[in-house]
Amino acid sequence: MNTILLGNLLELLREKTDTHNLSTWWDNFLLERLNFRGEENEHLWYDVSLQNGTDKEGEREQPLSPLEVIKGNYLVYDCAGHDNEYTFTSYEYLSEVEEALLSGGGIINPFTTEMIVIENRELKEVKPYIIIGLDDKGNEIEFRKFDNESLFNIHRPKLQNIQVLWT
Repeated sequence: MNTILLGNLLELLREKTDTHNLSTWWDNFLLERLNFRGEENEHLWYDVSLQNGTDKEGEREQPLSPLEVIKGNYLVYDCAGHDNEYTFTSYEYLSEVEEALLSGGGIINPFTTEMIVIENRELKEVKPYIIIGLDDKGNEIEFRKFDNESLFNIHRPKLQNIQVLWT
């Protein structure tokens, strides 16, 4: 099982998001709110509802340390901005990551703000991807968040053969 320190993971994440100018503030924000899913990191999971209705909504009682060891071959950062939920989920196989990206709670979901895939193997880097589908004429259409989401609707897609392409 591959590992990475949480501080290094946040640095990779910062390079990919538009928060690089807010590094100290953003890191502290995530250390208070970041959640983890997956067997390897279940000791870092917390029940976000514990703080509901308080001025600390979504915050951990104790912020995470940047020295926390995070495990997993692939780590997917999932931001659901509408409810301030920030989660890393660990996966062993790339096929599991693809399934998560295309699932009902994946990047195609209008409530999911962004999903960033980090390959936590030898190189420890962000793994860029695009989502594509074919229209009824066989034309390839690329998914663009907040632009053409309705074409990729998980319940009534207007496209066929929707898939993840690694770039």
